[in-house]
Amino acid sequence: MQWIFLSLFFLVPSAFAVKAAVKLEEINTSKDTTIEIKNGTKKDACVEYEVVEGENEIPGHPAMVKSAAYENWVKACDSWKTSMREMNKDSKIITLNCNTALPLKDEDQTMYKSMGTYKIRIKIRDKE
Repeated sequence: MQWIFLSLFFLVPSAFAVKAAVKLEEINTSKDTTIEIKNGTKKDACVEYEVVEGENEIPGHPAMVKSAAYENWVKACDSWKTSMREMNKDSKIITLNCNTALPLKDEDQTMYKSMGTYKIRIKIRDKE
């Protein structure tokens, strides 16, 4: 009975052991070399990002009527947002804001202008 118990005691752990087969002869060790053996699934590489903030001037086309000038600014704002999204397809846009438009009167025409702000997350490199 003891013989069966002892044989099971030694056989069960060997069933779970992992045999490492690394041929060190094939590895160039003329320079400093590090060999790392990990068990388990490979983790995805970490990615390093940088957050970039900035602002752009968004001018609308001048018009004789104030409401038409404001509509022109709204179109310019939409165009700016669209172009920012197209230029940053791979990056992550955190915020895009046209902010408040201010009217500028030039003789008989009105033009709306604002400073649009953005915050974008840009991929710098993959970490290993």
